[in-house]
Amino acid sequence: MPRPPRLELPGIPLHVTQRGVNRCAIFLDDDDRYHYRRVLRDATRRLAVAIHAFVLMDNHVHLLLSAERTGAISQALRRAGQTYVQSFNQRYGRVGTLWQGRFKSCLVDTDAYVLRVMRYIELNPVRAAMAARPEGYPWSSVRTHLGTAQDPWWRRIRSTWGSESRPTCAPRRGASGCTRRLIPMKPAASAPTWRRNGHWASLASRRWSKRPLTVL
Repeated sequence: MPRPPRLELPGIPLHVTQRGVNRCAIFLDDDDRYHYRRVLRDATRRLAVAIHAFVLMDNHVHLLLSAERTGAISQALRRAGQTYVQSFNQRYGRVGTLWQGRFKSCLVDTDAYVLRVMRYIELNPVRAAMAARPEGYPWSSVRTHLGTAQDPWWRRIRSTWGSESRPTCAPRRGASGCTRRLIPMKPAASAPTWRRNGHWASLASRRWSKRPLTVL
């Protein structure tokens, strides 16, 4: 039985969450994250999908996307996801799926809701005790919104992507064959409370439908 299509509306942002199968890690180092960003950027540009906010965690990603054509977001994510999994499997000598089924999504249909979703996405590393402040985590859109981001695309992906080389330390694998998290989480108490003091509120002055923000 075919799966029903995703609910996508032209011009309405979509909050997307995609996790690793059995909550296993989908990024093991910075090269993995660089590569995912590259394939995601290429797929979204090809299909005219705008990325307005994102965060790349260890075992899942959050994205805020919009497109003027129904179905473009699903096509872009399918293209990026398939390309990334093929490269990930080749790099680490594994087989099978990496994603936990289809991505989850919900429509973000008001300007106020857009700002709440942006805050939620960019505060993920703080809630997970991976950074004390949002701008301390390099794998999100917060630095772009603050105006302090440097273009990451000048960096070259190391030759391990798409080659026959293997990591120096073999990743630990679970019963399902997926790669588990290698770096343990810090205690939640190590991250101080983050108080909103600027950039999300400043975005409220922009009418979303008139001036969408593209961060990738």
